[in-house]
Order: sequence, then C-alpha cells, then structure tokens
Amino acid sequence: MWDRPGDLFIGLEFNLSSKSLVRMCIGHYSEIHPNLDLQDRKQLEQKYWNYGNVLIVAFQNCIKSYKDFREFLNLLEKEHLTVDLQAVFSNVYNVCQP
Repeated sequence: MWDRPGDLFIGLEFNLSSKSLVRMCIGHYSEIHPNLDLQDRKQLEQKYWNYGNVLIVAFQNCIKSYKDFREFLNLLEKEHLTVDLQAVFSNVYNVCQP
C-alpha cells in the first residue's frame, strides 16, 4: 500500500447532465475542501457532495471496502454515469507513488 497522508483527497467530478466525468482532483482536503473539519470523522468519511448539476465523489472513501466500492458502482449504474475506472486507478497510482 502507498505511504499516503491521512488527508489525501481523490475527487471525481461528474456532470449530471452529460453523465460523464468532468475531472479528477488529487490533493489534500485542505486544498480541495478547505471548510472540512478533519477532526470530524463523519465529515472526513463523507463520500458524496451534490452541487446542483455537479456530483463530487470522494473516491478514496469509496475504495475502503468491498461494500463501499459496490455502493459506488451502484451509484454509477443508477445515475448512468460513465467513467474509465482503469484510468482513474492508474492516475491515482501514478500520483501516489513515492
């Protein structure tokens, strides 16, 4: 496993109109979601934020367990969202390598 910071954020931004991944952000929570209280476990483990026509997925929270990943896959299917998961995993791996 990677030696990664505890506040690593891997965000997937989906446009709900086009049903596609718009961009992927990898960084620290403080860079991407500065108002988040890192001491609050409930906030830190939140998986989804919906901003009107945009859905943000905290991907690092969707791959913690099989159940979490299954929930994420079910969301993709339910919302008819398209994403190249192989590319997502590859990008995360490349960024997180020492």
